[in-house]
Amino acid sequence: MHEESEEDDEEGEQESDPEDDSENSEEENSEESQEEDKDTTKLKKRSLKDRLKEEQEIRDKEKRMRSDKQTPKDMDDFERLLVANQDQSYLWIQYMAFMLDSLDVDAARKVVERAVKSVAISNDQDKLNIWTAYMNLESNFGSQKTLEACTKRALDVNDRKKIYLNLIGIYKSSMKFEYIEVIYKQLTKKYSNSLDIWTSYIEFLIEMRCKKEDTTQFLLNDIQFTDAKAALQRALQAMTKDQHVNIISKYGMLEFKNGAPESGRTMFEGIVSNYPKRMDIWSIYMDMEMKHGQGNVTQARHLFERCLSSEFI
Repeated sequence: MHEESEEDDEEGEQESDPEDDSENSEEENSEESQEEDKDTTKLKKRSLKDRLKEEQEIRDKEKRMRSDKQTPKDMDDFERLLVANQDQSYLWIQYMAFMLDSLDVDAARKVVERAVKSVAISNDQDKLNIWTAYMNLESNFGSQKTLEACTKRALDVNDRKKIYLNLIGIYKSSMKFEYIEVIYKQLTKKYSNSLDIWTSYIEFLIEMRCKKEDTTQFLLNDIQFTDAKAALQRALQAMTKDQHVNIISKYGMLEFKNGAPESGRTMFEGIVSNYPKRMDIWSIYMDMEMKHGQGNVTQARHLFERCLSSEFI
């Protein structure tokens, strides 16, 4: 009986061994799985670090480009940088200029066409920058027809006021003055109460008047421009009364700055007579007299004395 009991105990011990082996196997598998997870995590971390390092290198290169310490050397440089950030207008414009210098106008057009399709619609400033560069390209290397076609496209996807003002700047830089006033007339009609638009228009007319007085500017002889004072009267009719003092003051400043101090004084005298408490207008008037009064010290001194002795100030 005792021997049988010992045999049963041995059999019991033998039967328990598979369970122990199973537990050991599960522990080993768990350890292997944990090791695999650690390896995967390490790989992911290395991959992430590599990507972050690559992005940092690109950002560093972009910063060097912006500081003009380093610029892309070839098409591959541009293409790689554009992959990282295709919304950057300065990079597209540099690429366009590079293609213009290295190849031809058609190559530059292909780049700028890619640019206008790549920059996000919501990115207003960069979009405007690229379209303005495109308009400049057509103005300098295309024809009037291609420029007008480009401008029409730009107007459809940008702030129309900004596009028109940029177009005026392009025409000025290329001395195509005959195309400018018609744009101003459209702007003053649409933005009839805009002080900036009317001031810019009047400034242009005074500049053209001065240029026509210069005998070397013979190209302007056949171009007719509206008289600046007539434009001022139109502005006063179109603008609300609260803007009248401002536009008259702007007109007076422009006359002073463009060598017509007597006309400028007439404008300011009218304002300070009707609004003697407007210290801001007195200040502008005195500043213009000192800087652009053509050295009339007596006139400037008299103006200061009038201002200081005024019972309204």
